[in-house]
Amino acid sequence: MVTPGSQVIQKGIKKRIKREYSLEAVRRLASEQKVSYGSRDVIRDTENFGYSLDDVCNCLASLQEDDYHESVDYGDKRGWLDVYKCSWPAPVAPESRIDNLYVKFKLNRDCILIVLASFHPEGAL
Repeated sequence: MVTPGSQVIQKGIKKRIKREYSLEAVRRLASEQKVSYGSRDVIRDTENFGYSLDDVCNCLASLQEDDYHESVDYGDKRGWLDVYKCSWPAPVAPESRIDNLYVKFKLNRDCILIVLASFHPEGAL
């Protein structure tokens, strides 16, 4: 079991149950649409699953403490990434569908931009 602040290393990936970034800051930046897609994969996934930038920002601005899952560090230059798992209404038909999203991000060095590393329904990839 991982306790807050402790780290576990699995297959070269460090994991911990302590947020790297302030949820309040994340919500504020998302509400101001200060969000960047960190890779072509994120662009592809949001487009394939029908999520617009407005959808992504609204979801990020609505994250709750209980949505937090873990923080991960892959040992590359990205540093720590916070992982959230949340339920969000799917933007495409059927409108009643709820996606269980896997959302992974960091704040940039100056903490003025959310850099998305993943945004897709959990298990969809």
